[in-house]
Amino acid sequence: DVMNKNVKYFYKNIKNHYKYKDYFRLKLFCIPVINRSKKILFYIVKNDHVTEKFDNTIFLMAGGKGLRLYPLTKFTPKPLLKINNVPIIERIIENFKNQGFYNFKVSINYLGSKIKKYLEKRKNLSVKINFIREKKFLGTAGSLSIAKLNKLVFPIILTNSDLISNINYKRLLNFHIKNKSDLTICVRNQIFEMPYGEIYLEGKKVSKIIEKPISNSIVNAGVYVLSKKILKFTKPNKHLMMNELINISIKNNCKILSFPIYENWIDVGNKDQLLKANNLN
Repeated sequence: DVMNKNVKYFYKNIKNHYKYKDYFRLKLFCIPVINRSKKILFYIVKNDHVTEKFDNTIFLMAGGKGLRLYPLTKFTPKPLLKINNVPIIERIIENFKNQGFYNFKVSINYLGSKIKKYLEKRKNLSVKINFIREKKFLGTAGSLSIAKLNKLVFPIILTNSDLISNINYKRLLNFHIKNKSDLTICVRNQIFEMPYGEIYLEGKKVSKIIEKPISNSIVNAGVYVLSKKILKFTKPNKHLMMNELINISIKNNCKILSFPIYENWIDVGNKDQLLKANNLN
């Protein structure tokens, strides 16, 4: 009695499904994209015209070597690998821009000149981009230590440059501010399926076996909001991973909160994920 039986949807193989704006005129804000078995693959979310602007700095970590994607990253830095002919980092910047963010810091190292050259040519992005060049590999948080604090607008949003997601960054930022958080970590529930049967032992005796068990874990989604207080735990030009910075912040009694995300999210860390991203977008 309460469900909507006349569901609107797109099939995945419809080309350029974003042109079907009539659906959004029906006051829908989210439309599922399905396969022929009517399994939901991902969602198209209504993108209203941006009327609100945010000065907050968006800090993009783009200095890694992308070793898991080698040899694709031998001559091309991972942020410039393309998903449907658009580099990952450009997609990320466009997503932020469409939500009202325009102030970017990009940390570069491996093949960094290629990233800088590409983004400087993309005048149509219509955002402000400043680059921070690492002299050595500083890890996923180390380049924060060489950023000039007076050039950052806090709280800052920090993200890896290999994440494709439809996170609502305004909502994330408001959550951080409203709850007076020092560090907010985006998290998501991830389902893992063991590809083998799991054996339980009591000494040498097999007590039971569970075939391909499934477990749920809350995982780090690689997107953070940081207040100025957190940056005091970094040391200039010292290698620092984000998980280390989080643990240091916890030990110093900082307020660390989690922000669950349910939107489409892909960590383009290996070839399988890159293929998946190309198939879903």
